[in-house]
Amino acid sequence: MADTIVTNAAIFAYTAHEGQKRKYTGRPYIEHPMRVAGKLTLWACKFPVSKEMIAAAWLHDVVEDTSATNADIAQMFGGYIASLVHQLTSPKSDEPRAVRKRKQREALAAAALEVRLIKLVDRTDNLEDMALGPVKFRHQYAEESLLLAQEIGDDPMLAPMLAALRAAALAELAAAKE
Repeated sequence: MADTIVTNAAIFAYTAHEGQKRKYTGRPYIEHPMRVAGKLTLWACKFPVSKEMIAAAWLHDVVEDTSATNADIAQMFGGYIASLVHQLTSPKSDEPRAVRKRKQREALAAAALEVRLIKLVDRTDNLEDMALGPVKFRHQYAEESLLLAQEIGDDPMLAPMLAALRAAALAELAAAKE
């Protein structure tokens, strides 16, 4: 039987993202958090993945891309999950992209292991899902992903996920050259 907190997070994410489409594929947006949560669940054979982490994976884009707030997440799912979601949410900013992304990499490198695990799965899924996007953006996103992997370093706990992110980024860079 499914865990209630994970099921409730999936339902909340589904409702919040209802009607949204992925930018480059036109597929329902909910497929992205579903894949992130599913991949994270599969990583549980190698990493300490909790039900709260899986719930946060379902919710990781809700605050950033919908009208839901971090306070909504805290009220529905508690402070710990809200904290994970908050750390996964890109803050709104008028700064140039390069500055924003550098700050996000630095914050993520200092974040808890749980947050880094979810973000690595999220970035890898994004890379694997943008084949129809503009070549210039795909190239930029892949380079930013490699910088993120570099910033996180060579944490042995994250080695398989870092390898997956690097492989997806390098594959995207190779495809962008074609």
